[in-house]
Amino acid sequence: MTWNEQDHPRDEDGKFTFKNGGMMKERNQNPAEILYGKKTKEEKLKTEKRNELLHTLGNNLSPAQVLYSSNEDLEKILNKNLQTPLKAGLSDTKIDNLKTKNEEFEKNVKNMQNKIKLTKIPIVGKIATSYLGGPDAAGMLNLAENKKLPIYTKDSTKLLNVNDRKLNEYDNGRLSKFKSYIQDKVLNQFKDFGYNLNSIEGRIFHNNSAPAKRIKESSDFKEALIKNKENILNGKDFTQRFTNYGNNKKSNLYNAFGSVDFLNSGIDKNGNLHLFMFDTYDFNKGENAKVEAGRRQMLEGKLKGHFTIHDIIVTKDELDTIWNKN
Repeated sequence: MTWNEQDHPRDEDGKFTFKNGGMMKERNQNPAEILYGKKTKEEKLKTEKRNELLHTLGNNLSPAQVLYSSNEDLEKILNKNLQTPLKAGLSDTKIDNLKTKNEEFEKNVKNMQNKIKLTKIPIVGKIATSYLGGPDAAGMLNLAENKKLPIYTKDSTKLLNVNDRKLNEYDNGRLSKFKSYIQDKVLNQFKDFGYNLNSIEGRIFHNNSAPAKRIKESSDFKEALIKNKENILNGKDFTQRFTNYGNNKKSNLYNAFGSVDFLNSGIDKNGNLHLFMFDTYDFNKGENAKVEAGRRQMLEGKLKGHFTIHDIIVTKDELDTIWNKN
């Protein structure tokens, strides 16, 4: 059977009139919709949800699961994937193999591990512990311990993983062009910990959040803007390492982030600079006792790796002041 518009004249409202019974169909419907009916709003939402789940699960599904699993089945698979890979859970034997022959170093590692256990949930604006040196260092560590932090995470968006659609939709899609870079960096930084990509959570701290404001006000950030003026004006990304000021500073960003990437979203029509500070919370091997303590805790599953994005907007006036000072 072929469908021919000439066989079905339109009425004055532009609708098709079928000869067999006078059935009316909308002008914008295609032949399939005319024959099988239009999807309801609820059906469209279910289809969108299914596509989102399939995209998030990716290679974790078998062909049969892709074809025959309901949305409820897919959600159960996703929830299971999010829970099981978070702990590397190395055996005591393997943990022992990580230890060096340097007794002093091992003593320092153990001391640092004990301090990690004593970390308190940060109170914004106050030093959580002298060891951590500030609320952001404590906040990042507490997030890795999977603690609830309503004070610290206020004005932020939680991401289930890099494929969470909230990442692509954030700030009218400004983050979406950086997704490939973020995904590659997350995969690379956590390759030693045996995580499934879909199990690594993230968090976007909004421009008005306390952590984003502290970063923006830091001298290291301002120095980075001066040093990378040419990169910024040319729309290029850049990296910055926060300075270790010791334990006496109110907000020691070095202990919270270390080295970070600034993803350049450009200067808008009002002259405001939009940057996203991206960082992964992980611990590299072969560094000092403090880093090694965190690394072993993460390998044991006592800490959970995650990534953060801080939305930072520098107004034209602020940018002019910083650049003109130089």
